[in-house]
Amino acid sequence: MGSVDIAPAAIERVALSETQKAPELSEVKVKRSSCELFLLMALLAVHAGADDGQDPRLSPAAEQAANAKIEKIKAELAQDAKPWWAGQYYEGGVGCSVSLTLAPDSGFVYLCSGCDGLIDRNYGPIQEVDGQIRLIPTLPYEADRSHLETKYIPVRWAKRKYLIPEGKMLEFCNKFNAGRLQLTSGNSYFLAETTTRETLALSLPEIPKELQKYLHVQAVICQIQEVRKPKVSLEKSWLEANKINRFNSTPVSLNKGQDDGIFVGMKLYCVNPHDDASDITVTSVDKNSSEAVIRENVTKSRTPTVTPLVGWKVSTSPWPSNE
Repeated sequence: MGSVDIAPAAIERVALSETQKAPELSEVKVKRSSCELFLLMALLAVHAGADDGQDPRLSPAAEQAANAKIEKIKAELAQDAKPWWAGQYYEGGVGCSVSLTLAPDSGFVYLCSGCDGLIDRNYGPIQEVDGQIRLIPTLPYEADRSHLETKYIPVRWAKRKYLIPEGKMLEFCNKFNAGRLQLTSGNSYFLAETTTRETLALSLPEIPKELQKYLHVQAVICQIQEVRKPKVSLEKSWLEANKINRFNSTPVSLNKGQDDGIFVGMKLYCVNPHDDASDITVTSVDKNSSEAVIRENVTKSRTPTVTPLVGWKVSTSPWPSNE
């Protein structure tokens, strides 16, 4: 299917009829009508060119539609009557950076850029349902190949505003417990509103009530009680296609459990001896004890550099002040 040709004369007639129907419209409303008309034309062009072999997300027509939608969102953001979560968000990750601009009536525009330029784009309407922001992508969307999520939980933390994917709230709590979110620069773990992302935040984040028990102001420090035989696993790399990574996983038992605030999925760090790059995840929890796995990527070395011993101390923060 080829591109859709819309005669310039026809476009002029549509735009003229819009202004003639309501001569009392303000200049702002006229501009909004023109913007919406342009957005409709761009959307038609995107779908018309979807079968020509080009990725519709990266096509010039998609770029025009996204730009038009961003202008519409910005106009809505300039108004006083908008929800607190509306705005422009940014997240810098490994090998890519993500921006998400959204407002309730105008929808969202998502852009993901890598070292070689734009690698993903999408846009569409949004819904607010039970405290969640749900995005409805217009362009082709593959969840396992995109940095875009379709369900976000808006989180306020002092002046900061975050959009946390529904499935990453525990990760958010782990980063808070580790002290990594408290940094006012280089804070690139989650989508944060651009004008407040580096402001000081000393209070607790406002997260759903059922998740508040996972936040710890004071570090939780445990001791390894038992070390079991390590296992080796092979996993596909999420950074490099066709690459297989080799991991060494060592199960350990810890001397603290649910009564001490330990939860399944909690991230821990070796603090004695110290290793803030250690990867330790709690896998099961009892009342006063828990099980965890210490993972190490041994793709290059083939042999582990971390050999845990009974008596080692691990903590929710790599730099616990109460150690």
